Amino acid sequence: MATIITNRASVSYNYGTETATAVSNLATTVLQGAVAIEKTSLAGTYTPGDTLTYIIGVTNSCETGIDSLEITDDLGAYEGEEGTVVPLDYAGGALLYINGVSQGEITGTVGDGGVTFTVPQIPAGGNALIVYNAVVNGEAPAAQGGTITNTASAVYSGETVSASSTVTAEESAQLAIVKTMSPNPVVTGGLLTYDFDITNTGNMAAENVVLTDAFAPAPSNVTVAVNGTEVAPENYTYVAGVLTFPAGGAYALTVPAASFTPGTPRTPGRVKITVTGTLN
Repeated sequence: MATIITNRASVSYNYGTETATAVSNLATTVLQGAVAIEKTSLAGTYTPGDTLTYIIGVTNSCETGIDSLEITDDLGAYEGEEGTVVPLDYAGGALLYINGVSQGEITGTVGDGGVTFTVPQIPAGGNALIVYNAVVNGEAPAAQGGTITNTASAVYSGETVSASSTVTAEESAQLAIVKTMSPNPVVTGGLLTYDFDITNTGNMAAENVVLTDAFAPAPSNVTVAVNGTEVAPENYTYVAGVLTFPAGGAYALTVPAASFTPGTPRTPGRVKITVTGTLN
């Protein structure tokens, strides 16, 4: 790992009967080891199921080449309540570049410590780049503020060099809706119930949600309920068989964010809207 060296100097002097001191600026330089490593992600945010592309760069400052250098990426492993949690799955197909020239695919071997790549040779004064993909799995922290920090490391001449890259859980609401009708079958003049199950798998609440449905055939004597509580008619419109809910005004419909526990499936936020009417 590179070390920053800082230094400040001072001079003291006399003029006449006076003594004074002058202090220099703070000078800095970098002490570079024989091998340096960098790690970057092409994406800054993630959601579970995303494929992230990472780049590991290794620089050889030696006067001779380095053979069979092993580089291990921990795939973002962290300690959870029940042990080590790994939020990334190596997706294969890694590519190797030496001094900017493609060398084709490089094998990634997945083990307990993550995925390991062996670079056949890095020439003196040269560099290697490994480009690979990893899929964000269900172990990844998906709540607001969640992060994945994965670290790549290599050992050369007894010295371990490492670099990390951090991506942040994308903050969004992600709604899905499922509609059902009952009973089935229904008879003319009978009461028909429409259920709308709206779920949110995102980590932010969905606000100002509006449900629109054009019923055919159009029922009469329509009522609307949210999570079992009937809604006053002034909070929705029903014109020519088209329901709009809510219809502006003070009533606002919000679907809460999902809840997340690493290592277990997320629990979606949910709102159930029930519409009933008579089929004439």
